[in-house]
Amino acid sequence: MTIRFKITLVVFMALLFSALAWSIMCADQEQAGQTPFYSFTKEGELTFFTPESVKVTQIDIEFADDPDEIVLGLMFRRSMQENQGMLFIFDSEAPRSFWMKDTYFSLDMIFVDSNKKIVSIARDTTPLTEQNYHSDKPAQYVIEVIAGFAKKHGIVPGYSAEWQRTSKN
Repeated sequence: MTIRFKITLVVFMALLFSALAWSIMCADQEQAGQTPFYSFTKEGELTFFTPESVKVTQIDIEFADDPDEIVLGLMFRRSMQENQGMLFIFDSEAPRSFWMKDTYFSLDMIFVDSNKKIVSIARDTTPLTEQNYHSDKPAQYVIEVIAGFAKKHGIVPGYSAEWQRTSKN
């Protein structure tokens, strides 16, 4: 064997070992419930309003606006701050149904129609279940916030939400 071949073989083996170690570490973290890849990243801001257009409160949001992000949602995360949420954006209004599989903390799910009016709220959802939470009416958007948020801020159907994107990751 030539020196060049030996060096190439050593480099290849080192890369292979690194990839194997990385995959084992990720699998161990997943089994232990650690999720270093899923932490909150602010992509925009969302404001809730009364029917009289009075501002109620504002939160930082992440957007879930492609199929992979919508499926992943807040799964595998361990917590979220009260001033944070996720906004799911669908192409059209339709009856919506969400579950809490692999979601480790309770949420309020706020279902919003195409006019950005809140049509229903699923409060205090049960973590780590496949129980379905449905919108009472067709919705184009769903806002997920920490459980108790809607009650604390008096947010009810008939209120509205407005949002803007501040960055795209």
